[in-house]
Amino acid sequence: MRLYFMDPSLEKIGAGKNRRS
Repeated sequence: MRLYFMDPSLEKIGAGKNRRS
């Protein structure tokens, strides 16, 4: 899940967790 915070490409997969960062 840490990749979601760095990779904008995975933003669609973990948009909710990515926004938390």
